[in-house]
Amino acid sequence: MVIVHVKHKDESQFLVETTLAAPVQDLVTSAVAVYNGRLKIERICGEMGELAAHGTLYPPTSSA
Repeated sequence: MVIVHVKHKDESQFLVETTLAAPVQDLVTSAVAVYNGRLKIERICGEMGELAAHGTLYPPTSSA
């Protein structure tokens, strides 16, 4: 068993558990899927404030 520590710059992101027999391409594919999923969740959480403030309607726009 091997645990790979995934970082972005100096910031720790997550750990991936794999085996020595696993191909590197499989490890990269699974790590990218986890990382992209985390980014999606962060974007959704970031938009919760806008959803709470405006509901499902678009924010009002000024007409020029």
